[in-house]
Amino acid sequence: MPGSTASFPWSDADLAVRVRTAVRSYWNANVCGEFYLDGESRASAAYFDIITRERYRWHYHLPPFLDEVAAVRGTTLEIGCGMGIDSSELARRGVKLTSVDLTPAGIELAKKNFEQLGLKADLRVGNAEALEFPDSHFDAVYSFGVLHHTSDTVRAISEVRRVLKPGGKAFIMLYS
Repeated sequence: MPGSTASFPWSDADLAVRVRTAVRSYWNANVCGEFYLDGESRASAAYFDIITRERYRWHYHLPPFLDEVAAVRGTTLEIGCGMGIDSSELARRGVKLTSVDLTPAGIELAKKNFEQLGLKADLRVGNAEALEFPDSHFDAVYSFGVLHHTSDTVRAISEVRRVLKPGGKAFIMLYS
């Protein structure tokens, strides 16, 4: 009603938890990239091959961007790795990599992808708004199309800055 103020039965903190829970639930059930598939067995070699091929077919600008990320020597954090497609490409480029995703399903698939490819990385469930790493820990942070999905994008960006070493580089893309 005009002139009235809305009253919600939850606090800002409660709302953030609700949003984070909804986002986790959605991406846990709809792991990014699976929409490219039609009938492939989940986590098979063909499954990952098709998703990788289609990702870079449509995001053809990403391989050169990943080359730039890999050029930063040292340690790299990927935030929002999903099933680890970009993570695996970074690992193939020799990056010492830690990748986090909000969803257990994404990390489970990423681990299977890495196992099949014979690659290594620290793959773990994590929250971009409360990264479990010390200050000034990484030489680079990479996140493609993820941080705008958080309940508090500003806080997530603050976490990127916190874990990035002085002089480190952040490679972040947000959809507009």
